Amino acid sequence: MAAFEEELEEYTRITLEARELKKKEKELKARAKNLLPRLLEEFARRGWSTGPRIAGLGLPHLHKDRRARVVREGEDTSEEDWDRACDALEAAGMANVVGRRFNLNTLSAYFREWDRDGKEPPEELAGALEFEDVYDIRVRGGS
Repeated sequence: MAAFEEELEEYTRITLEARELKKKEKELKARAKNLLPRLLEEFARRGWSTGPRIAGLGLPHLHKDRRARVVREGEDTSEEDWDRACDALEAAGMANVVGRRFNLNTLSAYFREWDRDGKEPPEELAGALEFEDVYDIRVRGGS
């Protein structure tokens, strides 16, 4: 077989293997998502932020992600909802953090820093923005 045909065969095998791995990843993520609520509940019951090291696998630990979102009046976020959130940010002295139209991921990152510093969001944001702490279990290292 010529070099081109060999490379084409290799490419085809790699592509098909990658497709199978993506399918397997989707299945594994679904299984992990199913386990997560029970594990988070047990971590909380035991007062753990870090679980026991699992030989050969790693160290499971809690991960907290603070997320901001615009409070909606209806089913979808309207222009009025965005305007109310922007007005609230300006009233809280935070107009420099985001523009009149802002990305919630950027704003969430800003408030994650506040959370790490032990600060709470300003009261002026109540009713316009809400914050959710999303917990996850991650695993550090191996063996």
